[in-house]
Amino acid sequence: THVFCFVEPVQSTNEFYQEGHKTAMAAGDMIIAMVNIIIHSVNCFWIGSSLPTVRKIFESTRYLLEQQSNATFLSQILPVMRNLSRLIGTDNLDNNNPPCEETTMEHDLLARNPFQATTFIFQKLYISFLFREYDQMKSLAEQYFQLPFKSWTLIFSTSARVFISGLASFWIYRQIGDIIWIERGQKAKKILSHWTGSCEWNFSNKYYLLEAEEYWCNDDCEHAK
Repeated sequence: THVFCFVEPVQSTNEFYQEGHKTAMAAGDMIIAMVNIIIHSVNCFWIGSSLPTVRKIFESTRYLLEQQSNATFLSQILPVMRNLSRLIGTDNLDNNNPPCEETTMEHDLLARNPFQATTFIFQKLYISFLFREYDQMKSLAEQYFQLPFKSWTLIFSTSARVFISGLASFWIYRQIGDIIWIERGQKAKKILSHWTGSCEWNFSNKYYLLEAEEYWCNDDCEHAK
């Protein structure tokens, strides 16, 4: 199913994670059941489902993870749930001051395994980018690119991380002119170019947006259009 998301429209493949969840639950394999429902929930966030619907899906997922007392898996959905609330407009929280539960988890993960803190840092980077909070976004982008990425996992949400970090990199380059940022943006564009070759539906829009950002960085507004 992971590979299927890179060759077929993700909207048509995400249901297989639901089936995987149901099958694993029936077999009593709670780990596989939780992995499948987490991936299904996160994909719903990225594929354009309505935000209130996605929040209900995440609430159901959170209930299962809390029943199983699985803090590691829970840490992968809490930052997304917080961003959902902010996008819907139902939170009263400052992005710089996340809930105590999230803060404790993030600090614990950074101390034990920095890679597991990726979701916390990326989701804060994402929401800062959306709300055009440049200083916060730049600080988070610097943290994000310091994480120990030794390889990428073939799940659809990886493409969102590549895309958003690429957009952020081009924006930062336009502000400070440091070549490392345009190189990071170009790397993201190259990765999405490869994925576009296997599924235009899922990735071509992201690739063209990054290409337009690169043209803008080079003051080529005509091609950026």
